[in-house]
Amino acid sequence: MKNHRGQRGTGVPAELEALLEGATPVQESLESLRSAPVDFDADPEFVAGFVKARFLEGVLRAMEEQSMTKSGLAHKLGKSRQYIGKLLNERANFTIETMAEIACALKWNLDVRLVRLDDPFEVGTCAIEPVRRRTPAPRVVPPEFSDEIEPVTMESQDGDDACAA
Repeated sequence: MKNHRGQRGTGVPAELEALLEGATPVQESLESLRSAPVDFDADPEFVAGFVKARFLEGVLRAMEEQSMTKSGLAHKLGKSRQYIGKLLNERANFTIETMAEIACALKWNLDVRLVRLDDPFEVGTCAIEPVRRRTPAPRVVPPEFSDEIEPVTMESQDGDDACAA
């Protein structure tokens, strides 16, 4: 029985009911999805989107911690505010060089690396983190050579880090 709007007693418009009549029931759709899982790690487009999103999440976190606006970041990079907006809205492709410029402008480290898919301790392949002074691993020198080798330190003469202007 239809009312004055062409709807049946369920409140669903007749046109919508007609579209839904041929649709696969939800349970069948769920079963087909479960039986053929998608390997997102094998999809380069998905991996690239994930890496970009993870990087931009770090950029936004850094900007928030520094109370930096898009205009402030644009000024530090010598770019337009519109360009920064385009980057932050994931509508632009950018290079590792661009990522490094952004990281350095924010005084954060950029970490881009390749990890094994089966490594349970690694999630994702790109991160931006606050700058930490890189400390070298201690050198292990066999006792028979200890008198011949002078200690080496990794601190730079001027105290600058890799992102210094």
